[in-house]
Amino acid sequence: MRPAWSLIFFTTMSGLGLGLAGWIVIGLLPLMTVSSLIGVGVLTLFLIGAGLLSSTFHLGHPERAWRALSQWRSSWLSREGVLAAIVMAGLAGWFAAGYLGMIVPLWANIALLVLIYATVYATSMIYASLKTVARWYHPLTPACYLMFAAAGGLLASLALLSLLGLPI
Repeated sequence: MRPAWSLIFFTTMSGLGLGLAGWIVIGLLPLMTVSSLIGVGVLTLFLIGAGLLSSTFHLGHPERAWRALSQWRSSWLSREGVLAAIVMAGLAGWFAAGYLGMIVPLWANIALLVLIYATVYATSMIYASLKTVARWYHPLTPACYLMFAAAGGLLASLALLSLLGLPI
């Protein structure tokens, strides 16, 4: 099995970005300064966006990638794209609220966290539903994706805490 590099980059970057976003929304990273808020916000959105953008490179016709979003009722790929767009918009709003000094209500944090991990789950189901790849066609694939996103996000969070000079 030799997956395309764009596929490896996509799963790594988007999983890392979504996992990091999950830990940020939970409150692991105390983003007290404007510079840390902007820097971490840009990094998080960049990781997710770069991962999703790279996923178009292994499509037969990348220029038609936008059409995949219309099949959300029957396609895990489409669901992932729709959820990722919602999550990125939600994260942009979350970071903007922090920049403006607003307090994000608990229900909004919970909803964003659910959407983040629903996106990771949708990504995992793209691969878990491929009968032609026996290694991925397994009931534990979604659990592994969710754990990898959480672990990668935690690792990135701890690295950022260290870079920001905050106690770990």
